[in-house]
Amino acid sequence: MTTRDLDRKTFIREYCVSTVQLAIEHHGGMWYETYIFPADGKQITGWLEVWGERYPDRGSAISGHEDTCRKLAAGELETWDGEKL
Repeated sequence: MTTRDLDRKTFIREYCVSTVQLAIEHHGGMWYETYIFPADGKQITGWLEVWGERYPDRGSAISGHEDTCRKLAAGELETWDGEKL
């Protein structure tokens, strides 16, 4: 079992911003990811992400998580299909 050095979840409106360390490297050096999942209160209601980004290191992932939370709260993000979050 792999121990993650990063596992952050922030709930904003009907979404959860989740940033985690990946168990294996993805796409040329990406070890962390931030995804947005649908949520209700403090509970993720579905694991089909509506937005996501990957990062090479912990510092970038933490900054990315904070930036994603700020943009989501301000209504500045869209799903991959172009719908406003």
